[in-house]
Amino acid sequence: MAAAAPRAQGSPGQVDKNMAWIPLHALLDGASANRQVAHDPDLDLATLGRHSLALAGALQARGVRRAGLWFDDAAQLAVALLACWRAGATAVLAPDGRAATRADLSRQDAGLDLWLTDAGPEVDPDPTAESAGMGGDKGGDKGAGMDTNTPPRTRPGPVAATIESLMAGAAPLPGGPLNLDTGAVVLCTSGSSGQPKQIRKGWRQLAAEIEALEALWHWSERPACVLGSVSAQHMYGLPFRLLWPLCAGRSLARRQLVYPEALQHASLPHAGFVWIASPALLKRLGTSLDHAALRGGLRQIISSGGPLPAEVSDSLARDLDCRPCEIYGSSETGAVAWRQGAAAWRPLPGAEVGIGSGTGSGTGSGSGIGTGQALWVRSPWLEGGQAFHTSDAVQLTDEGFILLGRMDRIVKIEEKRIALPAVEQALATHPWVREARIDLAAGEKRLAALVALTPRGVHALRNGGRAALAQALRAHLAPTQEALAVPRHWRFLRDLPWNAQGKLPRADFEHALQRPRWPMEVAIGAGDKAAPDGGPRDARDASNVRDTPHIDGPAGSASTPAARRYVLDVPLDLRQFDGHFAATPVVPGVAQIDWAMKLARRDLSPSLAFRGVDALKFQRLIRPGDRIDLSLRWEPARGRLYFEFRGDGQPCSSGRILTEARADDV
Repeated sequence: MAAAAPRAQGSPGQVDKNMAWIPLHALLDGASANRQVAHDPDLDLATLGRHSLALAGALQARGVRRAGLWFDDAAQLAVALLACWRAGATAVLAPDGRAATRADLSRQDAGLDLWLTDAGPEVDPDPTAESAGMGGDKGGDKGAGMDTNTPPRTRPGPVAATIESLMAGAAPLPGGPLNLDTGAVVLCTSGSSGQPKQIRKGWRQLAAEIEALEALWHWSERPACVLGSVSAQHMYGLPFRLLWPLCAGRSLARRQLVYPEALQHASLPHAGFVWIASPALLKRLGTSLDHAALRGGLRQIISSGGPLPAEVSDSLARDLDCRPCEIYGSSETGAVAWRQGAAAWRPLPGAEVGIGSGTGSGTGSGSGIGTGQALWVRSPWLEGGQAFHTSDAVQLTDEGFILLGRMDRIVKIEEKRIALPAVEQALATHPWVREARIDLAAGEKRLAALVALTPRGVHALRNGGRAALAQALRAHLAPTQEALAVPRHWRFLRDLPWNAQGKLPRADFEHALQRPRWPMEVAIGAGDKAAPDGGPRDARDASNVRDTPHIDGPAGSASTPAARRYVLDVPLDLRQFDGHFAATPVVPGVAQIDWAMKLARRDLSPSLAFRGVDALKFQRLIRPGDRIDLSLRWEPARGRLYFEFRGDGQPCSSGRILTEARADDV
């Protein structure tokens, strides 16, 4: 196995003896050997140090005490973080780069003195000008979407600047060891609902965490490039994609790689590489990767942010000879434990876990074994040395612990307490269900379920209908669950809509519950790949897209024919399946005509009228989960829109839509 079980020996304090390891506090002391830090473009440690010290000088000269950071480029984020640390400033890592987020952060806690970013449209063109004061109520803000007529003192958010603009002409601070007890990093949680919470992490805590990781996996002993599908701005990505590689001498891939194809493309140039991924991405890998090309260089896969289904772990172990190492933890605790496959979770070196009050020293060594009790954790990277009580119910084992579900995901319906994880776990034991997410729908008093189906489940849906499928799942739950715990509303999908951090926010859950009326548009030529701008698109939401490259003539001309071609995925439980038909759902012909007409209005001419249809042929059924091709050809001079749907290279339907009245209709 490429990711063999690591050696858990030594203590975090002993890692420094490794010549390849540079302690976190020594990254700017100038005495360490130079080495490559990042790729595309290349960046070495000496250059990173010069940039950080120059930026630190600029921050100190401007009296910056709290700086908001948002970087897509992980190497630029490293420069900014080390500069803030050297200048004694707190670095606030924003959850995203939106102007509204910048304004919100400037109003929370102690506010922000400056916003550092590599996002061009949000950057103030002259951050050194007199109007570029520090703090949300002192200076102008020329970010995108701001009203430049608003008086400067009332504009929300601090001035935005790039590293390059602040470094220009700045006197750098001297290098040297950094003080682990000055400065801090503030992270914003990406919770399922509500206002993101700010969590402060001292540099001593961050150093202790990555030293524990190094003691376990010894990254400094073997070079590799670290690539990730998760943001380095979050508590998972920060140590794994950024701080640990910097200290271990492993190079960084600068950009977050959210699609499997992008991850593969960025990996192959390197002799050795590691993936820092979310379960959401690993579940989408499927068969789209070149396993033979990747297998030789893949050193390790690390997954965190949510549960990784056993079949995904097994398939990666089989296809890539690399079983993922899962990390258990949270923004509050940092990394706590790890496992591979179905094994129990094992605490990281230096971490303690237990159940009960947390005042003892239980570490999961066998004493105090119980079921359904909340886990507590204690580690050198938890502030104050106090036990942190989680909301995860666990059972302790000799090796560590087994997760049983979230204790805070309990709802009350008609005075009955229902543990949602227990219902999800029971549902996932059915051979048709890969995973499920259950909650109360907005304004409802009964549960709703998002269910990701296995191939067997998709087959059952296609050949029995959604009503029969839902009834079978209800019957499966009935023997073990209260009647009120059996969902009333069902939505069936191939994959649950986890975000890049492995979360399913409440708003996304609510949106996913709505059964669609339109197919999902896939980038042409991508095979099973996702569209480059965010995966398959809902045709409803792409009405402003005008850049489809497959054009056989100029669109919008009064007389020139034009054509478009699309690849569409048919949702598993399209609303139009209702009534067409109960046991064998098919896309009705009127829906196919509607899809063709709406896409033509989007991409050919928004003023196209529907005057009728003729020459209709229906030759093959379009079913749930089918991938189909749609060809459109518009002949303005004749007032005809020709369409053809094909599946697996075979014609499904075709016809011509009349966009002008025929002479015999007048």
